[in-house]
Amino acid sequence: MSKTKPTNDNKPYITNHSIFARVYELLSRNDSESSFMEPLRKETAGAAHGLVLEIGAGNGLNFSFYDPKKVERL
Repeated sequence: MSKTKPTNDNKPYITNHSIFARVYELLSRNDSESSFMEPLRKETAGAAHGLVLEIGAGNGLNFSFYDPKKVERL
């Protein structure tokens, strides 16, 4: 995703996070990350209830841990 930001000299400054996004995706799906993060995801997302707003950078790996019987809307 690219975004432009104003700079002091009125020329646009372009930020690009596509490399970070690709690396994040690769790292978040490896076995060591999964063995560390899955219990945390089960504990936190599994305890959610009612209306849930998930904020942050990521690739949606938490979504499968939300209990549809307890979460009204995500």
